Amino acid sequence: MYKWIGLWLSMLLLLSGCGGALHEQKTAASSSKPVAKTSEPEKTAIPTVFFHGYSGGKNSFGGMMTRLTSLVGAKKEAVITVSATGELTQEGELTKQKDDPMIQVLFEDNTSTQENQVSWITEVLASLKTQGINTVNIVGHSMGGVSVMDYLMQAQEETQPNVAKVIAIGAPFNEFLDTLTTQTQQELLRDGPDQVSPRYQAYQERVALFPKTTQVEIISGQLSADELSDGTVPLASSLAIIPLLVAQEIDVHSTIITGEDAQHSALHENRAVDRVVADFLWK
Repeated sequence: MYKWIGLWLSMLLLLSGCGGALHEQKTAASSSKPVAKTSEPEKTAIPTVFFHGYSGGKNSFGGMMTRLTSLVGAKKEAVITVSATGELTQEGELTKQKDDPMIQVLFEDNTSTQENQVSWITEVLASLKTQGINTVNIVGHSMGGVSVMDYLMQAQEETQPNVAKVIAIGAPFNEFLDTLTTQTQQELLRDGPDQVSPRYQAYQERVALFPKTTQVEIISGQLSADELSDGTVPLASSLAIIPLLVAQEIDVHSTIITGEDAQHSALHENRAVDRVVADFLWK
């Protein structure tokens, strides 16, 4: 059973031009030990859709989904595979039952561009809408989180379901710029990064389109007090999206996972991350 370190480490009140929005940040110690099962909250029929990162596959979220079944009784109902040409193949049926359904999405071309991934995410969610799914949650790791955030900053059509909650795990929103070498984390969260990548500039231009009712959880990895990254994505890059969303009065939470198991590709196998995901989605 893992221990929270500094549960509610800090609460930062960031003000936008005409109002305030609360950003809550906490830190948790990484863990490879099974998380103790807790009492289950009331079940929901809202599906959670999982998008893997660059070079990812069925194992990227396969283990987490199995653990979430044990942890809170969530149920994996379907796997949707997207071909390199954008064709969808679905295994499993969406029951619309209140069993905290989970859907795994696999990109056959798992090293394609962000632009293609956004297009494929759009097609996947449109397919769910045709199956009677009007609201979804989304979890994305790394490039998956980057592309999901890009998708949410584009004008949404009636053919798309609403997104209630989104979790981005180890996502390089400001590419691989480590601005914590030139600014403090407080300055980053208050003012935004002092260096911006083309990806981040695109977010700046379109963040006003982000759905105002969507709740956000940002999960970042920090290997040690000296290494402010998950070994691949700088902590600064993962956190960089927060001030943009707060300025739009979006409800944003963030968790920094610490320790050697906070390594980038290990984050989706980290039991501390399991708990954060479960609590944010279903508690």
